[in-house]
Amino acid sequence: MNEFIGKVIKVLYRNEDFLIAKLQTDNEELTIKGNIYGVDKGEEIKVRGTWENHMLFGKQFVVEFWERPIPQTKDQVIAFLASPLIKGCGPKQSVVIAEKLGEDSLMIISEQGEASLQGIKGIGKKRASNIVESVRSTFEVQKIISELLVFGISARMAMRLYKEYESNTVAVVTENPYKLTELNLIGFLKADEIAQKIGISPLSGYRIDACVNYVLKETCFSSGHCYVMEESLLAEAASALNHNTIEENKVSMDELAQSIYRLEEKHIVIEDNCVYPKFLFTYEDRLARKLSEMKGSRDGVALPSLEKQITNYQKKQGIILAEKQRDAIRRLFEEQMLILTGGPGTGKTTVIRAMIDVYKGMHPENIICLAAPTGKASRQLSEVAGHDASTIHRLIGYQQGEIPTYNWQDKLPCDLLVVDEMSMVDVQLASLLMDALEKDTKILFVGDTDQLPSVSPGNVLSDMIQSGLPTVALTEVFRQAQESQIISNAHMVNQGKSLLIDSDKGDFYLCAQHGRSL
Repeated sequence: MNEFIGKVIKVLYRNEDFLIAKLQTDNEELTIKGNIYGVDKGEEIKVRGTWENHMLFGKQFVVEFWERPIPQTKDQVIAFLASPLIKGCGPKQSVVIAEKLGEDSLMIISEQGEASLQGIKGIGKKRASNIVESVRSTFEVQKIISELLVFGISARMAMRLYKEYESNTVAVVTENPYKLTELNLIGFLKADEIAQKIGISPLSGYRIDACVNYVLKETCFSSGHCYVMEESLLAEAASALNHNTIEENKVSMDELAQSIYRLEEKHIVIEDNCVYPKFLFTYEDRLARKLSEMKGSRDGVALPSLEKQITNYQKKQGIILAEKQRDAIRRLFEEQMLILTGGPGTGKTTVIRAMIDVYKGMHPENIICLAAPTGKASRQLSEVAGHDASTIHRLIGYQQGEIPTYNWQDKLPCDLLVVDEMSMVDVQLASLLMDALEKDTKILFVGDTDQLPSVSPGNVLSDMIQSGLPTVALTEVFRQAQESQIISNAHMVNQGKSLLIDSDKGDFYLCAQHGRSL
């Protein structure tokens, strides 16, 4: 591993904690890159790492460790204090501070705090506080990074931990590295690796609890379920904890049962031997309550003028809707919430377009919102419905880990909401969406229960239908769709019948494949 000390003369690329820059040493100029934070042009740093030859950019120095040498001269102190790292201290103030406190300015500021800056012209209490905090945190972070590197924690990870735990970072990690899994900063296996380096016992309650929690979440997200049976969870956790472990360090089933008891206070919920991650249980419970509330609310019978609107729509489009399709439109006006389902070619798209047109005719001033779980699905919905559509995330203003713009307090202004491809919506997103709706918002969920469900926990559409929520199931495959072998064979597969192969139609082929090529 090579080491260099030099001055950053040019920043080529940077984001929050990654930097590519030109570093001028006493002997040469080199390109450095790595997880380097808060370093700007003109700063001196020490870097340690290895060389690589990049296919496009040539020879580069990959930084594995870096630090700021503590400024030793008055000029270095001035440059450091005037850098963007130090809040509230510009070029003039940095010169005055260096003149008063000398070469040991940073040590004096760090040890004596605001008192060291009293009486300096242009530096009041607030500015002094900012300068002291910046100086202390800069070198504190550097010290923390050095200490955590010993445990295999990268500088980038150390920075993320510092943002969460600040000066307590090292104490938190050394006491219980498994705590980092709760923040989704690292997984259980990485935490286990760190714990071994620290010397934490394999029988530690921290380790057992973290593993049970890890196995529960991993199983839920890999299987798409919101819970795991308790017996299965304990068996999987025991397998993970005791893999390649000597007998005296093996975790017993009694210890795992105690872990379940400890976790139940904060991280999990148990119902009828079903173990839920608490956050998934909360989402599912909120969703179920909101759906139950809306199921009990009906708009009443369809208005007489509705039939006239349906007739006018058919004349305008030059089509005749099937009776089941017309019934779906009527049900939309009778129910507060309706599910429209059906396989390919059954006319879901036609019904959606008709519903929106008829609703506009009945309620021209009302707000209609269209949404789907993905960008592609929302664009397709917009095209077929002739109305703007968006992703569900964009509709409610949701970004991962944050509270949506529209939520249980601030409701989405919407009178009719149409959600397409509902089979792809997981329990979390469905819950957040329902939280954002007013009690009197009319909802149409559209989807095909035979399509693959969401890859995340929750089979929401199928569960809603099985729960007895108002549903119209379109089953008739129309002539245009019947001409497609793809659509026809989709129905044949669902019905357990043999496939139709007609190569003359040119849209469905059977290709022989063997072994690995399959």
